Amino acid sequence: MSGSQSKPDVVVLGATGYTGKLVCNELAKAEIPFVLAGRDPSKLHSLSAMFRAKPDFRIFDATSETSTRDAIGGARVVINCAGPFNEMGEPVVRATLAAKAHYLDTTGEHSFMRMVDDKYNAQAVRDGVAIINAMAFEYALADCAAELLNRKMEGPEKIALTYAVKAGSEGGPGVSRGTMLSMMGMLKAGVLARVNGQWVTEGLAEHTWQAQFPGPLGMRQAISMPGADAIPIARHVPSAKDIRVYFIASPWLVKTGKYAIPAVKALLSTPVGPLAKLWVRRAAPPGPREQARKETPFSILLEGFKGERRNSLLVEGRDPYGLTGVIARIGAQRLLEWNGPGGVLSPSQVVDPEAFFRQLEPKGVKLVYV
Repeated sequence: MSGSQSKPDVVVLGATGYTGKLVCNELAKAEIPFVLAGRDPSKLHSLSAMFRAKPDFRIFDATSETSTRDAIGGARVVINCAGPFNEMGEPVVRATLAAKAHYLDTTGEHSFMRMVDDKYNAQAVRDGVAIINAMAFEYALADCAAELLNRKMEGPEKIALTYAVKAGSEGGPGVSRGTMLSMMGMLKAGVLARVNGQWVTEGLAEHTWQAQFPGPLGMRQAISMPGADAIPIARHVPSAKDIRVYFIASPWLVKTGKYAIPAVKALLSTPVGPLAKLWVRRAAPPGPREQARKETPFSILLEGFKGERRNSLLVEGRDPYGLTGVIARIGAQRLLEWNGPGGVLSPSQVVDPEAFFRQLEPKGVKLVYV
């Protein structure tokens, strides 16, 4: 098997998936040695052939800890793109810790992130291993912006984050298969919020918010939805006792969301749920077409409150999936030279937020103080 004896700097798990390919492309452009890992040898061989360096590959079954240990053997950094993470992520974290390699992933699933923090932080601290969840579009951009907002306000008491993401012009699916499967799990897990300094699981679309976007977006109605931004932010902004995540929605969804979305959640708990997952795995397109992906615009508004004071930061750009590849590569580069503490860390605790956004400027990402 190609690559079975190599000692790579980086191993990419789930390399042949939609996000995994984008991460590999960024590593190749940066000339960072890496090894591909996935389930299908033919797909791995084809992917390897696309790169000038012809990286080695390893067969990898995310549900098997033995297979995972073999796949990551010798790596200094593991990038995990194999989701849904609630189903397949924990054996990877355990195997990476056992190998004393640094770990980052592209998850957006809050129940997985909390589990990793609760179960593996102490071991990671003891062994000097860095674990970074969500080193991706979600949630590295918001986390780094929150740290900049924290510095500006010297400790906000409340943070509201609102996402606005619009599909590209070509149509087709706006998300990848992996994201679809993760979203199903996130709907079942509910909404995680930080309320009065405590973690609270709330109903889907239970809360609404008037987000004050600058420019053409203006004042927009938003609903609370599953998002794990509060988890990394709470680590380094302890003053923020209240943190919620919102997504802008149509007036109809704002009015009916608290009823309609839980109905979808309930449906996924019936036999329809497994059938829906099967359809996604076997029949759904892999993800957005390239042009549509690149054209997908997004805005992330962070509003901080401290007494009567309100400050805002806006992050704008395009191509969330493409940026995930860039962000994961930045994280891997940082971990390859990491001499900081071990533990479950937030993106902004590993990369300098100001330098991070400067690195993303050529990719069209803008940071605006409102």
